[in-house]
Amino acid sequence: RMADFLRPALDMLSAPAEPQTRQTWRPKTSPAPSSPPGRRAAAPAFTMQGGKGGPQPRVTVAITLYNYERYIVQCLDSLRSQSLASFDLVVVDDASSDGSRSACAKWLKRRGRRFRSFQLLSPAENSGLAVARNLAFSRAATEFVFILDADNSLYPRCLERLSQALDACDADAAYSFLNLTGDEAGLKNTLAWRPDRLREGNIIDAMALFRRAAWRRLGCYRSQPVQGWEDFDLWLSLIERGDRSV
Repeated sequence: RMADFLRPALDMLSAPAEPQTRQTWRPKTSPAPSSPPGRRAAAPAFTMQGGKGGPQPRVTVAITLYNYERYIVQCLDSLRSQSLASFDLVVVDDASSDGSRSACAKWLKRRGRRFRSFQLLSPAENSGLAVARNLAFSRAATEFVFILDADNSLYPRCLERLSQALDACDADAAYSFLNLTGDEAGLKNTLAWRPDRLREGNIIDAMALFRRAAWRRLGCYRSQPVQGWEDFDLWLSLIERGDRSV
C-alpha cells in the first residue's frame, strides 16, 4: 500500500522538469523573491505588527500556523525563553478555521515586546505550507531565518547555538537534535550531514536555521504532490547545488 501511495509522487519527481511560471511577493520590508509554483497566495487579509524596536538582529523565527490553537501559546512561550537577546518573529496563519490566529494575537499583544519586531499575517484563503513559508521568508529582513512549526517548541539555547554554528562555517543551514515526546519519544536528527543518507528518505526535520540568501538561491519552497515533502525537496535542492548543512 505504501508503494502505491508514493508511486505518483516518485513518478513526478523523476519526470523531466517542465517550464514553470513564478509569481512574485512584494513585501515592504525586503526585496521581493520569486515564489514557488502552485496556487497564487492572496495578500494577507489580517496583519498585526509590533515589537520593542532597536538595531536589526541577525535572526528571524518564521512560524507557519494552521489549526494549532492548542499548541501555539507553548510554541511562543519557548521563544520568549530564548537566550538569544534579540530576534524578529514572523507568524503566517494560513487561514486557520479554529482560534489559532486569535490565540497568537492575544499572546503577541501581551508579550510581543520580547521581539525586536513581530508580524502576524493571515491570508484570507489557505494556500498550503510551501506558500506560507515563502511568505514568512519574504517578510524577513535578517541574515538567518529559523523555520518553526506551531506544534513544536525550542529549548532556551537553540537559536543561539545554531547561529554560532553558521558563524563558524560557510554552510547554508544548521539543524539540531530533535527531542520527540509521546509514543515516539526519543532523539531525532542525530546524524551529521551527509547527502547520501537522504537516499532512503528525509532524515532531517523541518526545523532548521537557514541563511536567507540560500533560500533565495534554491528557488524557495515548492509545493509538493505529497503533503510534508516540502522540506525534503529543499534539502535535495541543497544537495543538487553542492551546498551543505551542519
